[in-house]
Amino acid sequence: MASDPTADEDRDRPAIRLDPDEALRALLKAEPEPIDPQVKKAALKRIREATDEEMAVFADRLREDALKARATEQEIREAENTQPRHEA
Repeated sequence: MASDPTADEDRDRPAIRLDPDEALRALLKAEPEPIDPQVKKAALKRIREATDEEMAVFADRLREDALKARATEQEIREAENTQPRHEA
């Protein structure tokens, strides 16, 4: 039976040991990637312009996209409430 050549490579590599507290501190210090304001604006616009049918099917996805674009919950709620279907 042939041996796995990557097994030898793994055995020859030194083990990397990370202090869990140090790793957590590094994650907390990490700056989030900058988001283009136009991305957030477009995500909120998609929510505002969605039809009833689109909201019924895609509301979670639209909200998720807006959150990824760093829209606040308040901004998302405002976009949902300013949809044409909510205007009298």
